[in-house]
Amino acid sequence: MRNIPASWEEEFATPGAPSSRVRSLPVAKTNAWVESRPSGEMCEQIREIAKEAAVWFVDNGKDGAHEYMGGVVWGLVKDAHSGHSGLASALEIVRRSFLSEAGPRRKGAGTAASEFDRSLRDAVSKVVGLSSVPSSECSCASVAGWEIPRASESEEERERRLETKVNAEADRLEIARRARQRIAAASWVPPTDTGSLAAQFAADRPPPEYFVEDLLMTGQNALLIAQYKVGKTTLLGNLAKAAVDGTKFLDKKVSLPKGRTVAYMNLEVGEGQFVEWLRDMDIEHPERMHVLHLRGDGLPLPDPTVEDFYVEYLRERNVSLWIVDPLAAAFEGENNSNSEMGMWVKSLDRIKKRAGVSEMVMAAHTGNSEEASTRAVGASRQMGWADVFWVYRHGAGLTSGRNSRSTSTRPRARCTSIWREELGLTGNFSRQLDVRSTVWLSRRRL
Repeated sequence: MRNIPASWEEEFATPGAPSSRVRSLPVAKTNAWVESRPSGEMCEQIREIAKEAAVWFVDNGKDGAHEYMGGVVWGLVKDAHSGHSGLASALEIVRRSFLSEAGPRRKGAGTAASEFDRSLRDAVSKVVGLSSVPSSECSCASVAGWEIPRASESEEERERRLETKVNAEADRLEIARRARQRIAAASWVPPTDTGSLAAQFAADRPPPEYFVEDLLMTGQNALLIAQYKVGKTTLLGNLAKAAVDGTKFLDKKVSLPKGRTVAYMNLEVGEGQFVEWLRDMDIEHPERMHVLHLRGDGLPLPDPTVEDFYVEYLRERNVSLWIVDPLAAAFEGENNSNSEMGMWVKSLDRIKKRAGVSEMVMAAHTGNSEEASTRAVGASRQMGWADVFWVYRHGAGLTSGRNSRSTSTRPRARCTSIWREELGLTGNFSRQLDVRSTVWLSRRRL
């Protein structure tokens, strides 16, 4: 409620205000009380309240209209109880403004009229119960000849008013667009020109290498896509262990360069529980693994301060593999906004580049249906960010009794199934994986 005169705003919040439950007067007695108040032209105070209310309903429509109307009616009734004149005229102005501007946008004028009448009966019931004696004296000057502003504006006036608001909204959107451009440009650096394609063909460059044999090439981003609570953290924990201990992951060689480390950002599991899970995995070289526990915090990117923090954190620890678990807890924007997701994943890539991180693996949730079980929920931009999809499923849990092998070969846009085998994971985790669980690791194709 805004612009309520201070003289009665405080009273509205007291036990004597309409918010306290009392038995409303009948309509006849309510009307009789209103007619008993000083009549004639509206006094200056009553006029200002009615005028401000009429303007407010035009500007705000139905948003907060009921609460505001109730406060205005209570204020007018209180002032009339104190002797101010013109209550009936002011109530008529407020009623017409409320019905005209808020009524069509609510459940119809009939509902709006009932709301107004009920608020008036409640307000009058309150003042009737007050111990003070109604006054019939008003020291305000009467004001004649005033009409409801804008309530009956012409079509031309309405168009001018709306055009003003449209221009203001256009300015706001343009400011937001320029701000996004400025933020994007702030981190831009000119790309390195490596010459024509012929020059690049002729360059002496080593053949592509794999960080995880056959599954993740050096420098790539992987999105681990799985349903809720099927064991994403178990799988990623095994990946981290294989990297720092030099063992195999799903029977595939993992090549973490000498002197480099792994950073695991845990955003879903409590710190104590997560540390015990990792302890159960018998990691031989825990000094090569750095874990940040960020449950409840997220990664509020692309904020420059946050970017700088993680660049410094990853660079100081000489991180090569960066694991984020899961995306749903890390991303703090609108879940289905491709523009917000796009800025967020670009920020991740900037951090990787500045910090010298080579590979990144991030867990993402899928939907619950069979059709949605191979795609991450939310904005599609996250799928575009990944070079590789690792689609992880419970074979028995999602095939509804059908041969699970049949689901591993069905075609999916831009993806081809390239590898599948039963999992052999370590760690005494609280949720044991079904031995029939399978993982599909798919490489995107152009």
